[in-house]
Amino acid sequence: MFAILFALAFSLHPVLAESKDKVWNELVDVFSDVEKLGSEGINVTKQIIMLNAALKEFEKGNYGAVETILAEIRELNSNQIAQLGNYRITRFIETYGLAAFYLSIPIVFYLLFPRLYFRVWFRARRKWLVEKK
Repeated sequence: MFAILFALAFSLHPVLAESKDKVWNELVDVFSDVEKLGSEGINVTKQIIMLNAALKEFEKGNYGAVETILAEIRELNSNQIAQLGNYRITRFIETYGLAAFYLSIPIVFYLLFPRLYFRVWFRARRKWLVEKK
């Protein structure tokens, strides 16, 4: 009886090892996708939490739960990848719009300050009288 269980355990070991390697490779692939999205500036907090849960399940040997979690993460990633183009355009407009605003402040000050200064100066001294000597 012991010999049969021993032979069965060794015969299943390559299958479990292949499954473990397959799940690990999927985990690494999903992690690299999440890392790419995070480097683009997209909020990937939910995916990181789910990846942490998947890693804990992987350490426990529960590969079915890991594959389920990875499928959910892939779905979230695909949704965010679809929105990545709009996000890049929005970030581009915000970044360069803010830079243009900051660069325009000195120009606007240079053009408008003399007029404002003279207007205030004339209003402050409009009741002054000029006398001949």
